[in-house]
Amino acid sequence: MKNWIPCDERFPDANEMVLVTTETKKGIKSVNRAYRDENYFWHGTGSMAGVIAWMPLPLPYEPSQTD
Repeated sequence: MKNWIPCDERFPDANEMVLVTTETKKGIKSVNRAYRDENYFWHGTGSMAGVIAWMPLPLPYEPSQTD
């Protein structure tokens, strides 16, 4: 499993869809899907204020090839 990468260490490439952890001023954390544009603004589902960490998306589901 991949680990979370703190935003103070590095950011994903521009326009790469990733999972992000956001934290509100009250300390409430949530996980959303998002990307950063070329101007370093986050875009995604939910509030993008307070993005503190990110990680690559997992691979999509593939059914097994068992008979």
